Amino acid sequence: MNETLYELLDEIDGDYKELTPSFAVKDLQSADWTLRKILRAQHNIEERRAAADAVRARVAKWEEEANGPDFATIAFMQSKLEPYIADSLQGEKRRSVKLPSGTAGFRASPDRVEVEDEAAALAWCEANLPAAVKTKKYLSLTEIKASLKAGGAMPEAVRLVGGETRFYVKETDEQ
Repeated sequence: MNETLYELLDEIDGDYKELTPSFAVKDLQSADWTLRKILRAQHNIEERRAAADAVRARVAKWEEEANGPDFATIAFMQSKLEPYIADSLQGEKRRSVKLPSGTAGFRASPDRVEVEDEAAALAWCEANLPAAVKTKKYLSLTEIKASLKAGGAMPEAVRLVGGETRFYVKETDEQ
């Protein structure tokens, strides 16, 4: 429903402006008016959320564009500085050079394993390196619930929580 239609319906139904703790829904007309207020508030929230998402997207794009030249400067300057530092460290045990404005050097990252095909790697490890295969244990709440419904015993440290009845409102589909 659009804002103008809400306003028109408020005019027809009368506007219950006195929304105090004593306000009560007393008839079909006031129930429908109350529902429309809820729907309008939900639409307002959705519009603000969409507007905020658009602002966040614009800010992210601005940040990316604003940082672009600086990332390019860093890449270019590193490409010029790295060979000089590598030459300066030639034959030495140290891994960095102190300069008046800071330190430049090299850090070795630890070796790591990358899995290109998990199924193939898992099959190979099951056959050749079983210690590398780990099994994760977890409780299947679906199975516990099905067992309880079938009359099974309640597992220790488990409780069954009843489902909730929740109030909802839904806008009438416009056609």
